[in-house]
Amino acid sequence: MATPRIEVLPSDRPSVGTYVLYTFLGCGAVTGVTLALPVAIRNPPLWLGLVSLLLAALGNLLVIFLAIESYVESWFAVAHVVED
Repeated sequence: MATPRIEVLPSDRPSVGTYVLYTFLGCGAVTGVTLALPVAIRNPPLWLGLVSLLLAALGNLLVIFLAIESYVESWFAVAHVVED
């Protein structure tokens, strides 16, 4: 009895470069928007800058996680089971 395996055709594989580009742009947007608040204030307190950096880091982790999840999901969407 053969063991079934999952196969993805090379023509159906999602592009890694597209996901890397979207992740890079998403992280840049999250960081830019999050760090714009302390820059907009003339003399921001230190805690506001630190909180903004923390929020930017968490936002970037969220963007990276969502990009990886979407990439894996797109692989499973084009995968099919092969039984020999």
